[in-house]
Amino acid sequence: MDLTRQIDAYCERLSAAFWAEPFNAVTNAAFIVAGVVALWSEARRNGIGTARTLLAGMLMTAGIIAIFTHLQALLFALGSIFFPTALVVPMFAIGGVALVAGLLALPKGWRGEAPDWTLAWLAGNAIVVGIGSFLFHTFATPWAVAADTGPILLFILGYFTVAMHRYGGLSWRGSALATAGFLVGMGLLSWLLRETIGPLIGGSQSYFPALLALFGVGLWLARARAHPAGPVLMRSAGIFAVSLTFRTMDGPLCEWIPIGTHFLWHLFNALLLWTLLDCLVRHGHDVPERPGAAQPA
Repeated sequence: MDLTRQIDAYCERLSAAFWAEPFNAVTNAAFIVAGVVALWSEARRNGIGTARTLLAGMLMTAGIIAIFTHLQALLFALGSIFFPTALVVPMFAIGGVALVAGLLALPKGWRGEAPDWTLAWLAGNAIVVGIGSFLFHTFATPWAVAADTGPILLFILGYFTVAMHRYGGLSWRGSALATAGFLVGMGLLSWLLRETIGPLIGGSQSYFPALLALFGVGLWLARARAHPAGPVLMRSAGIFAVSLTFRTMDGPLCEWIPIGTHFLWHLFNALLLWTLLDCLVRHGHDVPERPGAAQPA
């Protein structure tokens, strides 16, 4: 497999130059800003300290990048034709556990004021999404495709798992099982859309299951659990619908908009990730009582 083969997938790219997609490349900084701002917001909420919370996020970012890079290199070295991004999830989980275990082994002064490692991991994941997408829109090669799509899949599955636990009240085991079911459903629906209306939606079929999940989980949380995260997730689905529209229209509008609309997909997705992370900061720490649940005397 030629890992240096050029991929021309978006309207803005007119050559094989590094900066052939300047708008698509530079707008990935918004993902990094979203992750850093979420960490800063969490630091203000928990009072641990900005430096300590940012350090936790950067450690998670570094761990994700290191594990992803080595796994990708191994798979390509073994001659994998298609990079199985789903395999990244357990590898990232192992890396995250290793990072947390190492930091918790530090002196009690750190452990007494531990950051929210779940938020740090997801915020670090958002930062890696920006880095991976930047690599794809500059190098535009098969290995860069893996760097782009892998972190996105990880964030989708990771946030779904956390939402099931912190918003939905499931145990971590139940949340993992729910995520496994979601992954299967996401694969089946993506395949169905690709085989039916794939050309009409510009190859965006893999993202529609996440859009439906955002709205569906948000509606369930709002109606069945009266959870404040419910309306936020439904608003997030609206943001995602707008960003998907810009991604889908990049090709059809290329004749009228030479730079394309894919850069707007980046900006709205960065807003989406920040909204989801901010929801976790605001509503993801205490699980409210179910409506009608018995109250303590």
